[in-house]
Amino acid sequence: MQTRIPLPRPVQPLHVYRHLLRSATYFPPSIRPFLDHRIRTTFRNERDRMAESELKILESLNPAEDREKEEDRRKKVLADAKHKVPALQAAVEGDQDRLRRVMWHVFGRLGKSRRELMASFVLKGSDPNADPAKLEELARKKEMQREMMKKRAKVHPWNRTYTWDEPTPWLRQHLSPMEENWDLPKLDRYLRSQKSHQRNITGAAFPRGTIGDLDPTKDVPEQDGWGRPVALRRVTKLTRKFWKAQADKIMPPVSQEEWESLEQLASGEAPPEMYKMLKRRRIAGPPMRAPEDWQSSAHIPVRDVERAGQRKLELLTGKKDLGPFSQARRLLVEYGSKTGRLGIKESERPIFSRRAVRREYLKMWQATSYMKGPANKAARPVWGRVEPKLPVVTAAHHHFFEGVDAQGRMPKPESPKSATTSSPMPDGEKAHPKGSKQVSSGGEAGATSEPRSKSPDSEKSRTPGDFEAKPRDFKPPKPYRPPREVDSTPGSFGNFKFSKPRDSRP
Repeated sequence: MQTRIPLPRPVQPLHVYRHLLRSATYFPPSIRPFLDHRIRTTFRNERDRMAESELKILESLNPAEDREKEEDRRKKVLADAKHKVPALQAAVEGDQDRLRRVMWHVFGRLGKSRRELMASFVLKGSDPNADPAKLEELARKKEMQREMMKKRAKVHPWNRTYTWDEPTPWLRQHLSPMEENWDLPKLDRYLRSQKSHQRNITGAAFPRGTIGDLDPTKDVPEQDGWGRPVALRRVTKLTRKFWKAQADKIMPPVSQEEWESLEQLASGEAPPEMYKMLKRRRIAGPPMRAPEDWQSSAHIPVRDVERAGQRKLELLTGKKDLGPFSQARRLLVEYGSKTGRLGIKESERPIFSRRAVRREYLKMWQATSYMKGPANKAARPVWGRVEPKLPVVTAAHHHFFEGVDAQGRMPKPESPKSATTSSPMPDGEKAHPKGSKQVSSGGEAGATSEPRSKSPDSEKSRTPGDFEAKPRDFKPPKPYRPPREVDSTPGSFGNFKFSKPRDSRP
């Protein structure tokens, strides 16, 4: 069953525009309005830009070169829009990674919406207790600085002089003066909050990497190559690079209403329509059989011809490999009586289950926050967090955890103490350690007596339980083997071992 309308050749902007709008209609209502608005706005802005460019080309001094640049830009924009069509179609038809990326753009974790949220978040807020006179003085200094930079821009580079103590360079500052425009203390607090939150959340919820060390001067060396203190302009540049790198990993906060609506989607309390992907319909018209392209198989390797039907590309291309050696997903195939060919049987099972879509909403909610706090204090971010809930204890759980203490450990069983019996010794005799000398009662002083031999009756009276356990297992001694006699006479075969005795050989 073919459900994708192929793009006609040559590809026109209007065809791509309609295909994108059609692909956006299959998403749930929580995603569809954003995609529809973004597609319409992008194409209309590009149409207005092209109209303005046509007027500039007519007034240009070199219209041929400007026309060539404009055509290259239009081709690039059309190619980017064309590549987004199969990505949206794959996200609807079961590609979980692309669906998650679409959600990141929808909920402001990536793309233009994230940049818009970030631009309003990093700006310094107006201080209500600030002195109006100081504000006017600050505005006047900024205006003087702007006029000075305009004058410096007119100076030839050969005639420019740079001072050692100047914290910022003259011109062409690639990084914005964030010390003046950004609220760095608020940014630092938010970064620390996000870093601590990311430790307990799965990494799949955040599109960017984890946040590392938050010391802005960690990359600033103590001295330069000549052993002098580092120039202030270099310190400023390295510090700005640090804040720019950390700002790319920030997930900016949203409004509380958006955060609460996303919480309902993550908890499953939203209407069921929010978790359904609309099913594609069969293409209208009589069934047509595509002509077999045997010329491509004769000139192109088979791996390139069948590449579109591979498992990792079938969601992008929409082609299924129905051969006997197919590595694609398991499909239900049926024989069509009208068409006379094999086709994929339609399944009533949805591509994305409600649970799978809800879990994707949960990842978006965990990576989203809103600012909460009184007006006279610094606001703190509130992140989406799922509190762990203990299950209800049942009788089966009681039976399974019977005998376990509060630490979750089983008590050690009491080992029976082995009863050791000692051989009776006559009065007046004491046990001597091994190797010590013993003076005989009837002999001379200093004479040693022979060690007392054990009686056979005492050995028989002992039981296996009387012996103490040894730390290592007892290994019986190896049987004694006399060395083999080897004939060392030159030219003899005494050193060789025959498989059979000499007498038994023929």
